[in-house]
Amino acid sequence: MTYSVTELLSRSQWRMVADYGDKAIGFIASSLYYMKQIEDNSIPTMATDGKDIFYNREYTLSLEESEIDFVRIHECLHRINKHHLRRGDRDPKVWNFACDYVINPLVEGFSFINHSGDGRRSHIIKMPKGGLLDPMFIGKSAEWTYDYLMQNFDKQDDGKGGVKLVAKDGSGKEIHECPWGQVNETPMTAQEKVIEGQEIDQEIMASANQQKSIGKGTPNFVKGLLDKIKQSKVSWQDVLRRFIGGDQPDDYSFRKPNKKVYHNYKIYAPTVLKVGAGDIVVACDTSGSVTNDELSQFLGEIRAISEDLMPTSVTIISCDYKIRNVIRYEQGEEIENLNTTGRSGTRVSPVFRYLEDENIQFDTLVYMSDLWIDDYPKHFDKPLLWVGTAVEGQRKPPIGEVTYITK
Repeated sequence: MTYSVTELLSRSQWRMVADYGDKAIGFIASSLYYMKQIEDNSIPTMATDGKDIFYNREYTLSLEESEIDFVRIHECLHRINKHHLRRGDRDPKVWNFACDYVINPLVEGFSFINHSGDGRRSHIIKMPKGGLLDPMFIGKSAEWTYDYLMQNFDKQDDGKGGVKLVAKDGSGKEIHECPWGQVNETPMTAQEKVIEGQEIDQEIMASANQQKSIGKGTPNFVKGLLDKIKQSKVSWQDVLRRFIGGDQPDDYSFRKPNKKVYHNYKIYAPTVLKVGAGDIVVACDTSGSVTNDELSQFLGEIRAISEDLMPTSVTIISCDYKIRNVIRYEQGEEIENLNTTGRSGTRVSPVFRYLEDENIQFDTLVYMSDLWIDDYPKHFDKPLLWVGTAVEGQRKPPIGEVTYITK
C-alpha cells in the first residue's frame, strides 16, 4: 500500500504512541507533540531548527518507515538536548558532527512491540544511509565530542557541497557529513535562548510526568536531563504548578479534538481535561530569617495557585518554631493574607505532627521556607515539595522534592 507523506508521518507518531512496551518510545512520542512537521522542499532531506521538523517531500517518500521513525526521534533528541542553544561560537558544521555522534547511539536499536501478543519485538528502527555512529562517543557530551573532533581532524570541503573531517594523523580516515537530520539554527537573542531553554525544560518534565501517570518509568537517557533541570534556574512557579498537578491530565475527551495535534499531524487526538488539583496544604515558614519580600512572594504564588489550578481546597499553615495559624480555603474562596505572627526560630516538625494528629485529609504538601531546618521528618507518605529561598544546593531536604526561588 502506498501512503502520502502526511500519512507516513502520522503512522510514525501513532506507532510511538501505541508502543506502551517501551518507556523511551513513549517519552519521545510525548515530546514530538511539541514539534510541528513542516514541508520545506528547499532543503534536500530532513532537518530541525531546534523547534520544528522540516522535511523534503521526495526524500521522505524515499525512506522506509523504520528510517522515518529514526530521523524523527533523532530530530527530537536534538531539541530536548538543546543542541541549537548550546553551540556558542563553535563551528556549526563540526558541532553537527558531534551532536549526531552523541544522539545516534540512543536511537540505534529502538524497536516496537509486536501486538500479536507473542512478546517478540518488531519494526526495529533503522538508521538511514550516511548516519554517524561510533561506539567511542557513547555516553559522551556534545562538547567533549566536539573538542575531540577539532583536536584530531581537519574540516575540508568534500567536493559535493558539504564538508568532511580528515584525520590529522595521516591515517587517511575521513568522516563525511550526515546528509539528513541537521540542526539549522535560527538567530536568537540571549533572552530568547533563555526562554526557549525554559520551555524545553517544561516539555521534558511534562513528558516524563505523562509517562509516570501511565505507569512507565523515566528512560535512562532522560534522567540526566531531569537532574540538570532540577539544578538549573527553572522558574520555581512552573515547578510548583507542575508538582501539584497543573500539568497532569485528569481525563481525556474526543468531544473537542486537540487542535495542536491535528495541525501538526493531521490526526485526531483527545483534549486533556483538568478538573482541579485536589486538596493542597501549604506550610509557610514565618520565622525571623524569612524576609517580608519572601513572604509577599509566597502569598502571591499561593493566590495564583488557587486561581489557576482550582484546587478543591488550600489549607495554609503558618509556623515558625510552632504553629501560629491554620486556615482552610475552599475552591473559589479568595486568599487574602498570611498570618505572620511569631517571627521566631524555625521548626517544621510541628506541621508534620499536626497533619498526622489531626488526621488532615490532603493530596499534596508544599512547604515554603528558607530551608535552615534541623528537624526534617525521616518519612512522609504524601507528595512533598519544598520551595526554598536558600542558596541553591546549600540546604537540601533529605525527603521530598525541592525547588528554589531564583532572583
